[in-house]
Amino acid sequence: MEEHTKKPGYMLLLESRGIAAGGYFCLGAPQGKNCFRVTGDCRLLDLDGALAALDENRLWEQWDSLTPITRREFIAARDALWEARRAADGRPTDAELEPLARQFAQEYAAAYAAGRWKAFCTWDEETLRRILLRAAALLPGVKGARAARKKAAQLFSEVIAAGLKSGLAGPRRKKGRQGQETPPGG
Repeated sequence: MEEHTKKPGYMLLLESRGIAAGGYFCLGAPQGKNCFRVTGDCRLLDLDGALAALDENRLWEQWDSLTPITRREFIAARDALWEARRAADGRPTDAELEPLARQFAQEYAAAYAAGRWKAFCTWDEETLRRILLRAAALLPGVKGARAARKKAAQLFSEVIAAGLKSGLAGPRRKKGRQGQETPPGG
């Protein structure tokens, strides 16, 4: 005999709006911070992937603004939130990284021996990974998101190793509460 798990009370509310486990919804406009994901085990997660501070009462109070959204809309809202945080922290936004990614891809593919691409190792780890992911997609022979992620991981190792060897970068150190990493002296 199968063992049935009891669903939280808010799942009946969500299901009545067409939102099942594995679905996405928002309270208000999808561009806001009030977008949530329902996991397979019926937990509610916010845009950061943390447990949402929602309960059945709050969902009842916001019943009129409760709307299902697509995964694509959820990801767009999450990306917009992260972009706003990066901009507020003074870190480069995605738009600011595009020219850097094109520059890296061009220097890596066309002038590898010159080694100018090694200078990218001075960026903090998160920014470097974001640059390399975009650059990997621009390199010849890289087709699809999975291949780009794999190539970006390879590029990251290569850039850091080259930076350490040439003395452009030292070991990565943690900085601040947020765990942002910066190269020594930076």
